[in-house]
Amino acid sequence: MFFDLFKGNSGARSDNNEVTANVVVNPGVDIPEDLKDFLTQGKQLDYDRFQCDAGLVKLKNLQSLKVENVEISTKRVKNISEQDDPNKNRNGAYIVPAVSLISECRNFDPDFILLWLPGEKMFGSLGGEYVNELLVFPNASWTDIVNDPIPYINSQWRADYNNVAQDFNPWQKYPFKG
Repeated sequence: MFFDLFKGNSGARSDNNEVTANVVVNPGVDIPEDLKDFLTQGKQLDYDRFQCDAGLVKLKNLQSLKVENVEISTKRVKNISEQDDPNKNRNGAYIVPAVSLISECRNFDPDFILLWLPGEKMFGSLGGEYVNELLVFPNASWTDIVNDPIPYINSQWRADYNNVAQDFNPWQKYPFKG
């Protein structure tokens, strides 16, 4: 996976590792206020880990959030045709800026299991066994995800995307790297 990291200032922590009042998001990271408040308070998602394909996941702290470029393939996406995607049959991927929200995952690589797309102002998930497929949650706020995280976390492993996600079409806005 291709990553282009944007580095910024770290927030401060107290001696007992609690987030202090001067916590800042890295420059260039634009996240929703409800997510920022949630992470500032040091909260984690609360759910039955045994009902979740990923098992227990741990959110990143606010200071470690960064925008990274991820490579998105549309080769195996069911709902995208060659007429829709001008690069469908070419080797390569679309480069999309994203913020990974998960730092640890019991059953899978944590990178981008839950993510924020600053250019789209949407949450989503990056999955796929051999190619990166991007799903978005077009109607979800962070509060929605907190209230019922399992459908969002599990969406990439479900044929119906748990009725919370849809395939993301990157070709109209993001560059293709062949």
